[in-house]
Amino acid sequence: MDRTRLPINSSEEKNQPLQSDSAASHAIAEAVTGLAGPFLIIAQNSLSAEKIFSELKFFLKKSENVVYLPDWETLIYDSFSPHDDIISNRLEVLNKIQE
Repeated sequence: MDRTRLPINSSEEKNQPLQSDSAASHAIAEAVTGLAGPFLIIAQNSLSAEKIFSELKFFLKKSENVVYLPDWETLIYDSFSPHDDIISNRLEVLNKIQE
């Protein structure tokens, strides 16, 4: 069974067994509800990040505060820049986080 570590308060962590595909997102939503943010969640890859993003928007009451910072979709050695839409979206998210 997969496990995740969730901070309960600043000095405590709790191991929580995961029961389903969306259990991690639900556990994250439960852990951060009522706490002052912001919170950063790092996913294994872009697909996982998009899944967690959509699930947190479902589980959290203030889903407008959930933002997704998309991957650049380029590598260091690529000779091309990310698509303009990706750059624009990232700037929009970074601006929203700053507010």
